[in-house]
Amino acid sequence: MKKLRVGDEVIVLAGKNRRQVGEIQRFVGKDRVIVGGIQIVKKHQRMMGEGQPHGILNREAPIHVSNVAIFNREADRADRVKIKIDEDQKKSRVYKSSNEKIESYQ
Repeated sequence: MKKLRVGDEVIVLAGKNRRQVGEIQRFVGKDRVIVGGIQIVKKHQRMMGEGQPHGILNREAPIHVSNVAIFNREADRADRVKIKIDEDQKKSRVYKSSNEKIESYQ
């Protein structure tokens, strides 16, 4: 079970976008994530055909998962995730600091 999922609210821990909060849009490979509205870079795109975007475009660049942490709204800070096994042998993700279950938005 992965500790971070698509749709989780995360906070950036390092880099020029430090302390910014966003939602995970998708995973790129095993160790990088795209966070919505964070790590915006300029991409020079050549015209490839009619209707395709071209010119200087703003897009979101991937961030390494070690540079993001799940954001705990109640504590208003970054937190860690642990996997807890319930009495009926079901796995669930909980915040390490408060042992509260993490609600997924999917």
